[in-house]
Amino acid sequence: GDDDDDVPVRNPPQCYDVPGGELADCGPSHQFCDVPFENAPAYHLMDQQGCAENDPNGPVFDPVHGVFHHFYQIHLAAPPGSGPDYGHFVSKNLIEWAALPVAIWNGLDASTGATMAYDDVAIYTGSATLVPGAGPTGALGVVQIYPGLCDGSRQDNCQTGTLLAMATPADYEGDELLVNWTKSAANPIVNNTQRDPSTAWKTAAGEWRLRTYDSMVYGAASDEDFIAGTWYEIGKSPDLRTCECPSLYPLPASTPGFEDAYDAADLPTHVHKTSCGGD
Repeated sequence: GDDDDDVPVRNPPQCYDVPGGELADCGPSHQFCDVPFENAPAYHLMDQQGCAENDPNGPVFDPVHGVFHHFYQIHLAAPPGSGPDYGHFVSKNLIEWAALPVAIWNGLDASTGATMAYDDVAIYTGSATLVPGAGPTGALGVVQIYPGLCDGSRQDNCQTGTLLAMATPADYEGDELLVNWTKSAANPIVNNTQRDPSTAWKTAAGEWRLRTYDSMVYGAASDEDFIAGTWYEIGKSPDLRTCECPSLYPLPASTPGFEDAYDAADLPTHVHKTSCGGD
Protein backbone atom coordinates (compact mmCIF):
# COMPACT_ATOMS: atom_id res chain seq x y z
CA GLY A 1 0.00 0.00 0.00
CA ASP A 2 0.91 3.69 -0.26
CA ASP A 3 1.57 4.96 3.26
CA ASP A 4 1.69 8.57 2.05
CA ASP A 5 -1.90 8.91 0.92
CA ASP A 6 -3.52 5.68 2.17
CA VAL A 7 -5.33 5.13 -1.14
CA PRO A 8 -7.07 1.73 -1.45
CA VAL A 9 -5.89 -0.59 -4.21
CA ARG A 10 -8.48 -1.20 -6.93
CA ASN A 11 -8.68 -4.53 -8.78
CA PRO A 12 -5.23 -5.88 -7.86
CA PRO A 13 -3.73 -8.80 -9.84
CA GLN A 14 -3.49 -10.79 -6.59
CA CYS A 15 -4.92 -10.52 -3.07
CA TYR A 16 -3.75 -11.24 0.49
CA ASP A 17 -5.21 -13.91 2.76
CA VAL A 18 -4.87 -11.42 5.63
CA PRO A 19 -3.61 -7.83 5.39
CA GLY A 20 0.10 -8.03 4.54
CA GLY A 21 0.01 -11.84 4.45
CA GLU A 22 0.29 -14.39 1.65
CA LEU A 23 -0.40 -13.27 -1.92
CA ALA A 24 -2.35 -15.44 -4.34
CA ASP A 25 -5.15 -15.15 -6.90
CA CYS A 26 -8.10 -13.25 -5.46
CA GLY A 27 -10.89 -15.51 -4.26
CA PRO A 28 -12.70 -16.60 -1.09
CA SER A 29 -9.46 -17.44 0.72
CA HIS A 30 -7.62 -14.30 -0.49
CA GLN A 31 -9.77 -11.16 -0.49
CA PHE A 32 -7.66 -8.32 0.94
CA CYS A 33 -6.26 -5.89 -1.63
CA ASP A 34 -4.23 -3.99 0.94
CA VAL A 35 -4.42 -2.96 4.58
CA PRO A 36 -7.79 -1.56 5.72
CA PHE A 37 -8.20 2.20 5.51
CA GLU A 38 -7.00 3.59 8.85
CA ASN A 39 -8.99 6.80 8.90
CA ALA A 40 -12.40 5.51 7.85
CA PRO A 41 -15.38 7.71 8.75
CA ALA A 42 -17.13 6.71 11.97
CA TYR A 43 -20.69 6.89 10.60
CA HIS A 44 -20.21 6.10 6.92
CA LEU A 45 -19.47 2.71 5.42
CA MET A 46 -16.10 2.23 3.77
CA ASP A 47 -14.56 -0.94 2.39
CA GLN A 48 -12.32 -2.55 5.02
CA GLN A 49 -10.45 -4.92 2.71
CA GLY A 50 -8.22 -2.27 1.15
CA CYS A 51 -9.97 -2.57 -2.22
CA ALA A 52 -12.08 0.62 -2.55
CA GLU A 53 -15.79 0.72 -3.20
CA ASN A 54 -18.52 2.51 -5.11
CA ASP A 55 -22.19 1.75 -5.86
CA PRO A 56 -24.36 0.32 -3.08
CA ASN A 57 -25.95 -2.96 -4.20
CA GLY A 58 -29.21 -4.39 -2.95
CA PRO A 59 -29.47 -2.82 0.52
CA VAL A 60 -32.17 -4.75 2.32
CA PHE A 61 -33.63 -5.66 5.71
CA ASP A 62 -33.85 -9.42 6.20
CA PRO A 63 -37.13 -10.11 8.02
CA VAL A 64 -36.08 -13.67 8.89
CA HIS A 65 -33.15 -12.73 11.14
CA GLY A 66 -33.82 -9.03 11.75
CA VAL A 67 -30.57 -7.84 10.14
CA PHE A 68 -29.87 -4.93 7.78
CA HIS A 69 -27.62 -5.74 4.83
CA HIS A 70 -25.62 -3.31 2.73
CA PHE A 71 -23.87 -4.71 -0.33
CA TYR A 72 -21.54 -2.68 -2.51
CA GLN A 73 -19.17 -2.85 -5.45
CA ILE A 74 -15.84 -3.99 -4.03
CA HIS A 75 -12.94 -3.63 -6.45
CA LEU A 76 -11.38 -7.05 -6.69
CA ALA A 77 -12.07 -10.14 -8.82
CA ALA A 78 -11.29 -13.82 -9.10
CA PRO A 79 -9.46 -14.84 -12.30
CA PRO A 80 -10.10 -14.27 -15.16
CA GLY A 81 -12.26 -11.31 -14.16
CA SER A 82 -11.58 -7.60 -13.85
CA GLY A 83 -14.12 -6.81 -11.12
CA PRO A 84 -15.86 -5.43 -9.21
CA ASP A 85 -17.77 -7.96 -7.06
CA TYR A 86 -20.33 -7.82 -4.22
CA GLY A 87 -18.96 -6.59 -0.89
CA HIS A 88 -21.06 -6.94 2.25
CA PHE A 89 -21.78 -5.14 5.54
CA VAL A 90 -24.40 -6.00 8.18
CA SER A 91 -26.03 -4.14 11.06
CA LYS A 92 -28.84 -4.54 13.56
CA ASN A 93 -29.29 -0.83 14.26
CA LEU A 94 -28.02 1.07 11.16
CA ILE A 95 -25.29 2.65 13.32
CA GLU A 96 -22.88 -0.14 14.17
CA TRP A 97 -21.79 -2.16 11.12
CA ALA A 98 -19.68 -5.27 10.64
CA ALA A 99 -17.71 -6.01 7.48
CA LEU A 100 -18.21 -9.50 6.07
CA PRO A 101 -16.47 -11.48 3.31
CA VAL A 102 -17.36 -10.92 -0.33
CA ALA A 103 -20.93 -12.14 -0.81
CA ILE A 104 -21.05 -12.79 -4.58
CA TRP A 105 -17.90 -13.55 -6.59
CA ASN A 106 -17.44 -13.30 -10.32
CA GLY A 107 -17.21 -16.70 -11.98
CA LEU A 108 -17.61 -18.86 -8.91
CA ASP A 109 -20.08 -19.88 -6.23
CA ALA A 110 -18.23 -19.63 -2.91
CA SER A 111 -20.82 -21.82 -1.16
CA THR A 112 -20.27 -24.80 -3.48
CA GLY A 113 -16.91 -24.18 -5.14
CA ALA A 114 -18.56 -24.38 -8.58
CA THR A 115 -17.23 -22.17 -11.37
CA MET A 116 -19.20 -20.62 -14.20
CA ALA A 117 -18.49 -18.46 -17.27
CA TYR A 118 -21.71 -16.46 -17.38
CA ASP A 119 -20.50 -13.85 -14.86
CA ASP A 120 -16.75 -14.45 -14.75
CA VAL A 121 -15.77 -10.89 -15.75
CA ALA A 122 -17.51 -8.94 -12.99
CA ILE A 123 -20.58 -8.51 -10.79
CA TYR A 124 -22.11 -5.08 -11.26
CA THR A 125 -24.82 -3.19 -9.32
CA GLY A 126 -27.85 -5.35 -8.56
CA SER A 127 -30.87 -5.10 -6.30
CA ALA A 128 -32.56 -7.11 -3.56
CA THR A 129 -36.25 -8.00 -3.43
CA LEU A 130 -38.26 -9.57 -0.61
CA VAL A 131 -40.19 -12.44 -2.18
CA PRO A 132 -42.85 -14.61 -0.50
CA GLY A 133 -41.60 -18.18 -0.40
CA ALA A 134 -37.91 -17.31 -0.70
CA GLY A 135 -37.27 -17.64 3.05
CA PRO A 136 -37.20 -20.74 5.25
CA THR A 137 -40.40 -22.83 5.24
CA GLY A 138 -42.01 -20.54 2.68
CA ALA A 139 -41.48 -17.28 4.55
CA LEU A 140 -40.73 -13.89 3.01
CA GLY A 141 -37.06 -13.89 2.03
CA VAL A 142 -34.30 -11.97 0.25
CA VAL A 143 -33.43 -12.61 -3.40
CA GLN A 144 -30.59 -10.77 -5.14
CA ILE A 145 -30.78 -10.14 -8.90
CA TYR A 146 -27.50 -8.83 -10.25
CA PRO A 147 -25.90 -8.08 -13.63
CA GLY A 148 -23.12 -10.48 -14.48
CA LEU A 149 -20.56 -9.43 -17.05
CA CYS A 150 -19.58 -12.17 -19.47
CA ASP A 151 -16.96 -12.66 -22.19
CA GLY A 152 -18.29 -13.93 -25.51
CA SER A 153 -15.20 -16.07 -26.02
CA ARG A 154 -16.13 -18.09 -22.93
CA GLN A 155 -19.92 -17.73 -22.70
CA ASP A 156 -22.55 -18.38 -25.35
CA ASN A 157 -25.33 -15.84 -25.92
CA CYS A 158 -23.21 -12.95 -24.62
CA GLN A 159 -23.69 -10.38 -27.39
CA THR A 160 -24.19 -7.40 -25.06
CA GLY A 161 -21.66 -8.60 -22.50
CA THR A 162 -24.24 -8.36 -19.72
CA LEU A 163 -26.86 -10.73 -18.35
CA LEU A 164 -29.02 -11.00 -15.25
CA ALA A 165 -28.46 -13.67 -12.62
CA MET A 166 -29.94 -14.54 -9.24
CA ALA A 167 -28.41 -15.40 -5.87
CA THR A 168 -30.02 -16.47 -2.58
CA PRO A 169 -28.72 -17.34 0.90
CA ALA A 170 -27.04 -20.76 0.85
CA ASP A 171 -28.29 -21.66 4.36
CA TYR A 172 -31.04 -19.18 5.05
CA GLU A 173 -32.28 -20.66 8.31
CA GLY A 174 -28.88 -21.36 9.88
CA ASP A 175 -26.85 -18.39 8.60
CA GLU A 176 -28.06 -15.42 10.66
CA LEU A 177 -25.86 -12.87 8.87
CA LEU A 178 -26.36 -14.37 5.39
CA VAL A 179 -22.61 -14.63 4.88
CA ASN A 180 -22.85 -17.38 2.27
CA TRP A 181 -24.77 -16.92 -0.98
CA THR A 182 -25.42 -19.39 -3.75
CA LYS A 183 -26.19 -18.78 -7.40
CA SER A 184 -29.36 -20.14 -8.95
CA ALA A 185 -29.21 -23.19 -11.19
CA ALA A 186 -31.50 -21.20 -13.53
CA ASN A 187 -28.80 -18.60 -14.24
CA PRO A 188 -28.60 -16.66 -16.46
CA ILE A 189 -32.23 -15.66 -15.94
CA VAL A 190 -32.02 -13.00 -18.70
CA ASN A 191 -29.46 -12.91 -21.52
CA ASN A 192 -28.20 -9.98 -23.58
CA THR A 193 -29.50 -7.17 -21.43
CA GLN A 194 -28.02 -4.13 -19.70
CA ARG A 195 -26.78 -3.43 -16.18
CA ASP A 196 -28.48 -2.11 -13.05
CA PRO A 197 -31.61 -4.20 -12.54
CA SER A 198 -34.01 -2.46 -10.17
CA THR A 199 -35.62 -3.92 -7.10
CA ALA A 200 -38.63 -5.75 -8.48
CA TRP A 201 -42.15 -4.46 -7.85
CA LYS A 202 -45.40 -6.38 -7.78
CA THR A 203 -48.44 -5.47 -9.88
CA ALA A 204 -52.04 -5.57 -8.68
CA ALA A 205 -52.39 -8.82 -10.65
CA GLY A 206 -49.63 -10.45 -8.59
CA GLU A 207 -46.98 -10.39 -11.33
CA TRP A 208 -43.46 -9.06 -10.83
CA ARG A 209 -41.67 -6.39 -12.86
CA LEU A 210 -38.13 -5.03 -12.90
CA ARG A 211 -36.31 -2.62 -15.17
CA THR A 212 -32.70 -2.28 -16.27
CA TYR A 213 -30.50 0.72 -17.08
CA ASP A 214 -31.82 0.98 -20.65
CA SER A 215 -35.50 1.26 -19.58
CA MET A 216 -36.23 -2.36 -20.57
CA VAL A 217 -38.90 -3.97 -18.40
CA TYR A 218 -38.97 -7.68 -17.58
CA GLY A 219 -41.70 -9.72 -15.92
CA ALA A 220 -42.19 -12.84 -13.82
CA ALA A 221 -45.72 -14.21 -13.67
CA SER A 222 -45.75 -15.22 -9.99
CA ASP A 223 -43.74 -15.60 -6.78
CA GLU A 224 -42.93 -19.14 -7.89
CA ASP A 225 -41.64 -17.95 -11.27
CA PHE A 226 -39.54 -15.27 -9.56
CA ILE A 227 -37.88 -17.85 -7.32
CA ALA A 228 -37.45 -20.27 -10.24
CA GLY A 229 -35.76 -17.56 -12.32
CA THR A 230 -38.42 -17.54 -15.04
CA TRP A 231 -38.50 -14.05 -16.52
CA TYR A 232 -39.69 -12.70 -19.86
CA GLU A 233 -39.10 -9.47 -21.77
CA ILE A 234 -41.97 -6.96 -21.82
CA GLY A 235 -40.34 -4.04 -23.65
CA LYS A 236 -38.96 -0.57 -23.12
CA SER A 237 -41.08 1.95 -21.27
CA PRO A 238 -41.01 5.58 -22.52
CA ASP A 239 -41.99 6.66 -19.00
CA LEU A 240 -38.79 5.27 -17.43
CA ARG A 241 -35.78 7.38 -18.32
CA THR A 242 -32.56 5.62 -19.26
CA CYS A 243 -30.26 6.14 -16.28
CA GLU A 244 -28.19 4.24 -13.77
CA CYS A 245 -29.30 2.54 -10.54
CA PRO A 246 -33.06 2.79 -11.13
CA SER A 247 -35.67 1.89 -8.52
CA LEU A 248 -39.45 2.04 -8.45
CA TYR A 249 -40.92 2.28 -4.94
CA PRO A 250 -44.61 1.88 -4.02
CA LEU A 251 -45.98 4.63 -1.83
CA PRO A 252 -47.97 3.69 1.31
CA ALA A 253 -51.71 3.34 1.17
CA SER A 254 -54.09 5.86 2.72
CA THR A 255 -54.33 6.28 6.46
CA PRO A 256 -57.41 4.36 7.62
CA GLY A 257 -60.45 6.62 7.52
CA PHE A 258 -59.10 8.86 4.75
CA GLU A 259 -59.50 6.51 1.79
CA ASP A 260 -62.08 8.65 -0.05
CA ALA A 261 -59.98 11.82 0.22
CA TYR A 262 -56.89 9.90 -0.83
CA ASP A 263 -58.63 8.49 -3.92
CA ALA A 264 -60.18 11.85 -4.84
CA ALA A 265 -56.79 13.56 -4.77
CA ASP A 266 -55.51 11.25 -7.53
CA LEU A 267 -52.15 10.96 -5.79
CA PRO A 268 -49.19 9.07 -7.25
CA THR A 269 -48.77 5.43 -6.26
CA HIS A 270 -45.03 5.00 -6.88
CA VAL A 271 -41.76 6.93 -6.88
CA HIS A 272 -39.25 6.31 -9.68
CA LYS A 273 -35.62 6.99 -8.70
CA THR A 274 -32.58 7.04 -11.01
CA SER A 275 -29.03 8.40 -11.05
CA CYS A 276 -28.38 10.55 -14.12
CA GLY A 277 -25.18 12.56 -14.18
CA GLY A 278 -25.45 13.31 -10.49
CA ASP A 279 -29.08 14.44 -10.36
